[in-house]
Amino acid sequence: NGDENLLVGFCVDLNVDDGKFEIEVDGGGRIQLSYCIMLCLTVDGMLTLFRVA
Repeated sequence: NGDENLLVGFCVDLNVDDGKFEIEVDGGGRIQLSYCIMLCLTVDGMLTLFRVA
């Protein structure tokens, strides 16, 4: 997308038993996901989610 971002960390959570987990977002809402995702936090504070097959 043209942004100059540096990936500063990577984490995979393997502790999910039922294949579903929740992410809390701003405003107190929650998103329940039933597939694997990769979360990338960049130096400028941008959090990006990628679906992983």
